This record gives sequence, structure tokens and C-alpha cells, in this order.
Amino acid sequence: MATTGIRKIRNMVDKVGEGDLSGAQDAFDAAVMARREAEIANYKTTIAQNSFQPPEPHPGADTGITGDPAEVEEE
Repeated sequence: MATTGIRKIRNMVDKVGEGDLSGAQDAFDAAVMARREAEIANYKTTIAQNSFQPPEPHPGADTGITGDPAEVEEE
């Protein structure tokens, strides 16, 4: 992917150098689209791998409260 992205950026820079700003815009759009599609594919893979995994246990923060009636302040 990195090589493809570099080629797309190089193509965009070449178009700017040639004075073809419309072509540069098209090349930029293609580079952004490729990057977006790669990120979406990566996200789909992550979701697919984690969808059926049991949740990790989170013990939570220790507040020091045990629920003992002696801990309740009397009003």
C-alpha cells in the first residue's frame, strides 16, 4: 500500500509540475480515495477479529466502599 500511495503522490506532484492542475486534483482525489479505502479495510478487519471475542474484564476503580452498613455516616 505504501508504494502505491507514494506513486499516487508522485503522480500528483508531476501533474502540478506540468501545469496540469485538473490532473493534479484527480491524482490527489485518487490518493485520498486509496488511503480511505485502505483505512476502511483495516477497520473492517479489526472489527471482524474482535466481534466474537469475549469482552476483557475491567475490574473498575477501587473506591474503598465495601457496602458494610458501618461505613454509612449517620445523619
